[in-house]
Amino acid sequence: MRSGVVERVTRLCKAGLLGDAESALWQCIPESAAYEVVLDGYARRRLPDKCGFIVEQMRARSIPVSVKALVSVCRANRFSPSSWKSPLLDLAASPCSASTFARASGPVIMEIVRRREFAQLAAIIDTLYDRFGRVVSPGAHLALTLHETRRSSRACEQCVHRMLRHGLDVHPSAFRYLLLSYAAPDQRAGTSVDVIMGAWSALLNRCEHRPQTRDYIAVLRALARADCVALSRSILMRAVTSNGDVVVSGALFLPFLGLVSRLGFIGFVQDIVGVFDAVGEQTSILTCNIILQAYARSGNRERCRYLFRLLSSSSSLRPDARTYAIMLEVAESVDEGRQYLESAQRLAAGDVVYCTWMRTLIRLGETGEAMRVFTRDLPGAGLRPNHYAVAAFVEANLALYPSTRIEDLVTRLACSSTGASESDVVDGCVLGCCKAKQGEACIRVIEFAKRVRVGEITSRTLSPALELFLREGHYHAARGILQEMGERRLLPSGRAAVMMYNLRQQKRSTGRSPANCSP
Repeated sequence: MRSGVVERVTRLCKAGLLGDAESALWQCIPESAAYEVVLDGYARRRLPDKCGFIVEQMRARSIPVSVKALVSVCRANRFSPSSWKSPLLDLAASPCSASTFARASGPVIMEIVRRREFAQLAAIIDTLYDRFGRVVSPGAHLALTLHETRRSSRACEQCVHRMLRHGLDVHPSAFRYLLLSYAAPDQRAGTSVDVIMGAWSALLNRCEHRPQTRDYIAVLRALARADCVALSRSILMRAVTSNGDVVVSGALFLPFLGLVSRLGFIGFVQDIVGVFDAVGEQTSILTCNIILQAYARSGNRERCRYLFRLLSSSSSLRPDARTYAIMLEVAESVDEGRQYLESAQRLAAGDVVYCTWMRTLIRLGETGEAMRVFTRDLPGAGLRPNHYAVAAFVEANLALYPSTRIEDLVTRLACSSTGASESDVVDGCVLGCCKAKQGEACIRVIEFAKRVRVGEITSRTLSPALELFLREGHYHAARGILQEMGERRLLPSGRAAVMMYNLRQQKRSTGRSPANCSP
């Protein structure tokens, strides 16, 4: 049963009388539970000094400081830059479980990340693991890794080494930036395969960690995001021919299969399907969709329709919403597209289907109908438009009304009843302007969003504009986007990073910058 002091202190804390509750502690020597109640109250009010004083009094009275009390002290100190470390180390030294430590330390660690104090973050991560065997969240490791990519490949390598040493799976984003920091791949000849694989193998060997299936999958996913075909193929072949450490399965091939199908390299896709048959991998609807996408991107509409008919008549595989979205891409008439859309609607079609339908209508010249899909069909289906849907709407609007003032369009979308968030509106407007190849409109959207504080400027906002300017050769504008990213401590997309590397290589080989000015 709870003692009378504990009940009294609890009652006072619930009434918000924390001062009276604390006074009740000094009138006698109550049990630890009474202190825990008061500590929890002060932690909720973010009063770290009060929490520290009560813990000192507990120790002076020889009352054991429980795990629950230490958790409260950690919570109270997470917003205090000068006093968070000691409570965190005390909690790490306590016999609390790993899950309890993760729940209590997570907000503290992520507050350090939010303040961008990465030197302190690296030190506390190492201290917690080396002294107490405690592992912080993978998100903190990833934030540190992405920050270190701005310094050097050595610093980024140390972060990946730390994650492996702590027994964590390395996030594909960490591998992507690590590999690009070694040497961006030559997509035509793959000359950097040995360089990258040698550095990667040396890193894993220092950790006494042989590359496993999950490691290869993470690397292949990272390279797929950066459109590195030659390097992905070489690493995939090396994984398949490894000495028994890698399980050859569909999961290993899917990142590369998705990459080559997205780029329309149908020959690679057929080779991978042959390997699937050789290893006895059962074809799934995911694999079929990837093959369909490869045929669609290569312009082979008849093969798409033939495979779709096979799927429709199959007893084991059925088309899903993604299948219908791919078929909408290859539709050659509005009537054909409507048939696919009606079939998808019977499967509770998601926003991907409607976004693809909007792009199809734009391609077929039905821009007015595409705008009606955004304003009528999406809300009617109970879906909130994401930034891809907004991008399709903006592209249609710019095609139908070339003189549209983009700032008015952003305002109208942000205030509309479609349910799109402000961030999705800003990101979608930038992406839509990029698809319409209107770089000046991109800049105006970004400047307007900063001026009126609509949405949040993130890497998702700026990366499409950076890729457009690099692709079109507008390097002065690209430099401005990069400067904006640097001020906001944002990283460019993997595709933009590869494009910038290729420009630097061109400058080194020719001795001069491309036209205008290299970023």
